[in-house]
Amino acid sequence: MRLIVLISLAAIGCGKAPTVPVSGRVTLDGQPLEGASVLFQPVVADANADGFGSVGQTDADGRFELKAIGLPHRGAIPGSHRVYISKPLYPPNGEYVADIPNAIPDEYHTGDGIAFEVPSDGTIEAAFDLVSPKRVRRK
Repeated sequence: MRLIVLISLAAIGCGKAPTVPVSGRVTLDGQPLEGASVLFQPVVADANADGFGSVGQTDADGRFELKAIGLPHRGAIPGSHRVYISKPLYPPNGEYVADIPNAIPDEYHTGDGIAFEVPSDGTIEAAFDLVSPKRVRRK
């Protein structure tokens, strides 16, 4: 009986992820970016480590709060992350498009993403000030 209780307690303890609260704001060219997905993907040296990502959605003021992907935990695990921000431009009729254009420049949602360090006690100030590519003016 004692063994069953110990195993049960260990299983309950294993279900708790070491997440910390993470929230912040995304702007594009100084304006709040509404409806963007913000993905934090931890940089994990050990392939067997628990490196689950976290995701959030920006509101009308560009603010987001992260939640662990596939887990009931809010926030993200502390440490180094790559951040990817995207806002696909879906067609108004909702039809499938093979290569959906994005409202955000590619460097923010492809490749290495944006480096970000999640502090051990979390943060409410994860700010991402995105900038559109400069447009060439015709003379």
